[in-house]
Amino acid sequence: MGLEPVLKDLSGKTIIFLFTDGVNTEVNAPNQGGLLRPNEFPRTPRELAHDLAQKYDICFDVISSATGAAEQELVRAVASINECSRVVPLADLLDRPEYITGALFVMNEKVFEVIKTQEKVVGFKMDNVLFDFNSAEVKPDYHGELDALGNFLQEHPQGYVILAGFTDPTGSPEYNLQLSRRRVESVRDYLQTRFQIAADRLMTLWYGEVDPVASNDTAEGRSQNRRVIGVIAGL
Repeated sequence: MGLEPVLKDLSGKTIIFLFTDGVNTEVNAPNQGGLLRPNEFPRTPRELAHDLAQKYDICFDVISSATGAAEQELVRAVASINECSRVVPLADLLDRPEYITGALFVMNEKVFEVIKTQEKVVGFKMDNVLFDFNSAEVKPDYHGELDALGNFLQEHPQGYVILAGFTDPTGSPEYNLQLSRRRVESVRDYLQTRFQIAADRLMTLWYGEVDPVASNDTAEGRSQNRRVIGVIAGL
């Protein structure tokens, strides 16, 4: 309820880090300049977040310490208002600072240069996993690449992988953000199902059509931009 006075003076996309235990204290929230009348229902946290997202270019990173089912459902509801919002367990954030940097920056060689220098020490590099147009299905061509990553993570239990999904610019930005999320989650699910890698060792980020690695003016360039990339960390 206190966010709007801050947001109205900002421009561009804004990330809101919302720390919560998921417990909702219902109050008569200000509504259209005044308090709710007695016969009106208090607005839920999801409704408040949704209304803000309709007016401002914002994403919520909900840092959650929720434990109960109702509290976890409320947290998920707030993070479901748009494709760029998400839930990050507080326990994961403490050990994975890339959740913060990943929300604020496009994941590429420049941003994660320090992490990627570990490849020389780690001795493992994951090549880009490419996708067909408008598809989030992991092609068999890349099973060998992902199997090598899964085996590496099994052999190095202290390590984790940062996965980031991208698209070409075909389609709306919101759809592309959703598609890039499905792509990176497909890679995550492959590793979880085939190698039983714990969820907290598979960090997923998604960025839609931003940060192309090739020209979107050609079919070949667009095919290179429909990708999931991965960086090993924690070693």
